[in-house]
Amino acid sequence: MNRLGIILCLIFFTNFLFSQTDIHLPGVVVEQNSKFKTGKILYLPNVSIKASGAIPTLSDLEGSFDLLFTDKPLGNSTRLYVAKNGFEIVNDREIESAAVIGRKKPLKIVLCKTGQLYENQIAYYKIFKETVLKEHQNSLDILEKEGYASTRLIKKLKVEYNKKILSLKSAKRLLEDNLEIALQRAQTLSEQFTVINLDDQNTVYQRAFENFLSGNIDDALKILDSVNLEERLKINTKEEKKENELIQELSESVLKRNEQKRQDIEQCIFKARLHSLNSDFLLAKKMYLVALKYDKENMVLRYEYSKLIANQNDFKEAKESYEIIVKEYSNLAVKSNKNDYYPLLALTHNALGLLFKDSKNYTKSKENFKKALEISMFLFQEKPSIYLERIAINLGNLGMIESLLKDIKSAKKYYYESLEKYRLLRENNNIYDSDGYAHVLSNLGLDLHDEGEEELAKEYLKKAEKIFKENVKSETVEDIYNLAGCYLNLGFLYSTSENSDIATKYFENSIQLFERLVSLNPERFKPRLAFACLEYGKFLFFYSKKIKESKKTFERTIGLYNELDLVNKSIYSEEMYWSYFYLANSLEYSDYKLARETYHLAIDVCSNFKVRTEDKLFLQAQIYERLSFISGGIEDIERINYSEKALDLYLQLITYQLPYGSRNSYLSRVFNVAIDLANFYHQGQIFENNGGEKSDLDFKKASERLKKRIYNNQNVVEELIPDKQNKELLTLLNEIEKF
Repeated sequence: MNRLGIILCLIFFTNFLFSQTDIHLPGVVVEQNSKFKTGKILYLPNVSIKASGAIPTLSDLEGSFDLLFTDKPLGNSTRLYVAKNGFEIVNDREIESAAVIGRKKPLKIVLCKTGQLYENQIAYYKIFKETVLKEHQNSLDILEKEGYASTRLIKKLKVEYNKKILSLKSAKRLLEDNLEIALQRAQTLSEQFTVINLDDQNTVYQRAFENFLSGNIDDALKILDSVNLEERLKINTKEEKKENELIQELSESVLKRNEQKRQDIEQCIFKARLHSLNSDFLLAKKMYLVALKYDKENMVLRYEYSKLIANQNDFKEAKESYEIIVKEYSNLAVKSNKNDYYPLLALTHNALGLLFKDSKNYTKSKENFKKALEISMFLFQEKPSIYLERIAINLGNLGMIESLLKDIKSAKKYYYESLEKYRLLRENNNIYDSDGYAHVLSNLGLDLHDEGEEELAKEYLKKAEKIFKENVKSETVEDIYNLAGCYLNLGFLYSTSENSDIATKYFENSIQLFERLVSLNPERFKPRLAFACLEYGKFLFFYSKKIKESKKTFERTIGLYNELDLVNKSIYSEEMYWSYFYLANSLEYSDYKLARETYHLAIDVCSNFKVRTEDKLFLQAQIYERLSFISGGIEDIERINYSEKALDLYLQLITYQLPYGSRNSYLSRVFNVAIDLANFYHQGQIFENNGGEKSDLDFKKASERLKKRIYNNQNVVEELIPDKQNKELLTLLNEIEKF
């Protein structure tokens, strides 16, 4: 045999030896909460345990099993398939990705009798609901009595909800508004509590849970408060470090200390969830942070915490927390099995995309939505039935962001790709969320409308409306929100047509639904209500010509954005600008003085914009042009000053790549303003020569300055402006010089 043949045989033989290395996954199967209920852990025999690449096995009379892999699993974990007649899996998340290589202790599989999870969830929700309603009524009773307790409660509500409370009535309204949110939170917590195995918790946790089962939330918290969890975690962590130095001698002690630490962390999470149930968000946040302090690597817990603070509109801290997950799991995915870390990583990138969208950072939002799509496409290879829908959602989100970035061509590309994925889901009879499909139809319809494809736009938006109307029968907050957004888009669609009555109906229906949502969760839905009012005001002003109604709508819009600005400074500056601008437009019909004041407010808001310089120049220039138009007579120096400011800004704009129109249209604005100024100077000079009162302005010198400003770039001007218009301006300027 030649040398190459020997090497190949050695490689084959070595691979054969490695492929025959047996790997064991020991474990035990128990019934959920069995010791908590009976005082003794119930171990379950004859439970079937299977995994890819392993020899199927059954648990023995003591509930123990040893799953034998004939080859190393892909990555460090595997998906287990567990079954026993009359039972269902409790800790399914751990079973879906069970660590095999490097496991330090046997895997615990927790089962419960079929239907028990559902019964527990119903029972827990009943407790949560009764607690919420009782707490709600207690708060109302305290407010009714007034006095010290009432004042103290109002102070607490101000802090908890980050809202101004100006009266007892507004405090009561706030409680009523947040009742529905608390009940929804109760539903979420009841689902989380069903998967807890009380046998794994210590006696303090169990005693607290007994009180919770009796509906005594306050007593449960008292028991939990009897232990200084942070101090114990600090001690346990310190002791754990010492004991780890003596790991050979103290391995059992370290395991015990780890278990105590885990139980303490579970108690922190338990307290956080209970505080969240009671709407004590600051206390909930505090306990989440204590748990994270001592369980830094628990990214699932961090994701739960991040969602809590994101829902409280704490954009900065939510962003930082989500980014910790991204950094940690991105690093781990490189070193280990991507399938262990990519699902949560995709969800986190999607959450960040939504967070950046809400805070108007569309570029960062796009980056995160793209990353979520990339990860979902990778996961699709292994689980196509699950991740095809995630891909469709990610594509739809990217279309939405491209539309906000004014790249309609790219937006349409993503929307059509998303619709194709939804078509495949229907063909394969996959269950999917029809709301996501309808969102794509609605957003695409709006972009098609902007591009003049009215019939196709109407077709897509009406399809979306039909889906949202069908789904809204369940009366959930999300379904109402979806229908409100679709109505708003349909208002846009019909606003430029002859069907203004239809547009009015859709706009008003949208606003009514958003008002209903704001009554449930002001922080989340007030921005959408403000936007809907702004667009409705524009429709009333430009298309319906209802000046008084549009004025009232713009005033309401400004009030809403002022409230939002108190919480998230400057995020809504652009919407504030346009609200003031259009309000000033409407005031031109009745009160020039107030219109001028309102235009100046718009200029002040414009200074806070985080946009390109050329965008600001245009926004300011158009206001100065309007101010000139509504100012006094031709001899009014202030009017001339406004026109000169507008002219200077338009001249600066010509040096940029213009975002609001072609170069020709801006040069046309330059000449229109210049001609107006030349007319002012010309008529002013005639007025003085005919014996009128002498102006403070030297019209001849002003004319010379104007001529110099315009014709410094003579070649560019002659290239782009028609000779007739050019000559008209020159004639006016020369007339002034004759005097």
